[in-house]
Amino acid sequence: MYAARSPDWIRDAAVRTADEIRAFVATGAAFLVAPGTFARDWAEGKGSAPNPFAILATGAGTLAAARLLLQAIAGWGGDTASLLVSVRDAVAPFVHYAFLGTVCHAVLRPFSRARRSWRDSLAISLFAAGGPGVASVLSIYLTAAVLWFASGRPAPRAGGFFATLPKNASIALQILAMVAYFAFLGVLALALRALQGVRLWQALLALLLAVACAALLFGLWNADVPFGTRWILSIRPFALSFWVD
Repeated sequence: MYAARSPDWIRDAAVRTADEIRAFVATGAAFLVAPGTFARDWAEGKGSAPNPFAILATGAGTLAAARLLLQAIAGWGGDTASLLVSVRDAVAPFVHYAFLGTVCHAVLRPFSRARRSWRDSLAISLFAAGGPGVASVLSIYLTAAVLWFASGRPAPRAGGFFATLPKNASIALQILAMVAYFAFLGVLALALRALQGVRLWQALLALLLAVACAALLFGLWNADVPFGTRWILSIRPFALSFWVD
C-alpha cells in the first residue's frame, strides 16, 4: 500500500503570494496610468481589481517592510515594537488617505452626478493609497537611502533623513517628497472626479479642503505614528511643516 500524498502547502502558499503581488502591482499601475478610467470601470463592475482591503493589507505590509529595511540600513535603533503597534503603524497611512477620501466625498456629494456611495469613495482612496501612494513613498525611501550613502552615511539625528542629510541633499529630498505627494493627490483627484461625475476644479478644491483638515488634525494631535506623507498645521504657535515617514 502507498501513503496518500500530502498537499504541497508551501508551494501553494508561494503561488498565492506571487499572484497577490502581481495583482497588487497591476492594480496600482492601472490606477496610476488611467485613474479616471479605473475608477469608472471599478464602480460599474467592469474591472477585475482585488478587494480594496486586500490592497490595504498588501500595501501596508510593503511599507512596513520597506521602513524596517531602511531603519536597519541607516542604523535607526529603537525598542522592539509590540504586534499591535506594528499593525497600527502599518495601517496608519491608509487611515490618513481614507480620511482624505471621506472628506472629499462629503464635499462633492451635493454636486455629484453619479451619486456614488461613501464606500465607493473609500475604495478609490484605498486603491490610490495602495498604488500611487505606496509608490511615491517607496521612491522617497530609495532616494533617501541613496543620498545617505552618497553623503558619507552621516549619523542619524532626530528628525529623520531631512535633518540627517547635508543641506543640499535634504532640500533635494524634500522637493522630491513634495512632488511625489502632489502627484499622488492629482491622481486621486482625477479618480474622484470620474467616480463622482464632477468637474476637475471641484475635485481639486475638495481635496485641498481635505488636506487642510488633515493638517489641522495632525497639528492638534502630533502623535508619534507614521501616517505617511502629510502636512502638519499648528495654530498656536502657527507653524506649517511637511513630513514623510
